[in-house]
Amino acid sequence: MFCRQLLPRSMKSLPELDRLLMLMEVSVESFAYWGDGAALPAGVSPDSLLVGYVVSGCVRTELSGREDRWCPAGTLMLIPPGLSPSFTRGYNRSAPKLALGMVRARVSGVGLLAGAQAPLIAELPKIGFVRQNALALIRCRQHEFLGVQALADSLMKTCILALLQDFFMRPGIDQKIISALADPRLSRAVAAVLESPASAHTLASMAGLAGLGRSAFSRLFCEALGQSPKKFLARVRLHQAAEILRSSKAPVKAIAATVGFASRSHFSQAFQDAYGVDPTSYRKSLETALVPVPQDLAQISPDRRRSELIG
Repeated sequence: MFCRQLLPRSMKSLPELDRLLMLMEVSVESFAYWGDGAALPAGVSPDSLLVGYVVSGCVRTELSGREDRWCPAGTLMLIPPGLSPSFTRGYNRSAPKLALGMVRARVSGVGLLAGAQAPLIAELPKIGFVRQNALALIRCRQHEFLGVQALADSLMKTCILALLQDFFMRPGIDQKIISALADPRLSRAVAAVLESPASAHTLASMAGLAGLGRSAFSRLFCEALGQSPKKFLARVRLHQAAEILRSSKAPVKAIAATVGFASRSHFSQAFQDAYGVDPTSYRKSLETALVPVPQDLAQISPDRRRSELIG
């Protein structure tokens, strides 16, 4: 759990940012010890982030076009897609222990570091739970058991939040890294869309929340998120619609209205373009999909099953 003393004072003036981080979804694709010379892990999705944690020793992190970074034990790294880092032994003679993996971190389907050109790196040796979570992540990714993915996602989200807290405490933070989160003008507009996608958001209303003219807001938004405000609004609405389709039996027409579409036909076409299937087919595919189980019950002996039932 987070302690109050870890929360930077500057974040108290950014309630929109706090709400955005509460909406962040984290999914761990891989996380394990990395050996010197081994290939970097590959992500499942195109917006997967490379995450690294220095367990012990010192690691030299090299990124093309940037100065090398010496990362001692306790350093946590988030490296955006498209960047190709390399890791070598640092100034210590002993071989360092580095854990690497791929993670998806999204806010309503938008990648956390979408369009970023620089990594987030923080030295967090004094925050004990980050090290404990990293070690627990390595252990749980080595085994399959009930809830392992949910546990890994929760552990990783806590680590990422600790890194972001450190980031927002820094003076003169690089706004280009997470501009949509760090800039209070953008965060107000983004938070309004995420909290109420069905509201009548327009370019003018979002620009008004940001305190900017429409042209300036649109330019700033595109630079930060790599997409226009209109496209972002549509993606958020469709993401919410997909969640409703997965979790309810509500009619498609009602879902369309709930997320802010004026007609079912417009919604269905937009959903088809985004997901490759219409809303009805999407829901049916979920109903007929086989749900994976954490362990093969056929491999458990009748005696063990009986004892577990009795127990």
